[in-house]
Amino acid sequence: VWVLDPIDGTKSFITGMPAWGTLIALTRASVPVYGMMHQPFTRERFTGDGGASRYRGPAGERVLRVKRCAELSD
Repeated sequence: VWVLDPIDGTKSFITGMPAWGTLIALTRASVPVYGMMHQPFTRERFTGDGGASRYRGPAGERVLRVKRCAELSD
C-alpha cells in the first residue's frame, strides 16, 4: 500500500516558509518497506528502505547512516 502526504507542513507551505515537503511510504502487510521525504523548496530528498538511507540535494548525494533502536523512545 502506498501512503502519500502531498504537503506535510501545510502552514509553512501557505506562508511561504521552506519547512514543508512531500512524504511517500510503501508498506507491505502493514510493515513500512520504503520511505521518501522530498523538499522541493530546498531541493532535498531523503530516502530509506530499511537497509540503507540516502540524501540527495544541492550539495550532492550521499549515503546516510542509521542507528538501530529497539524502541522509538531510544
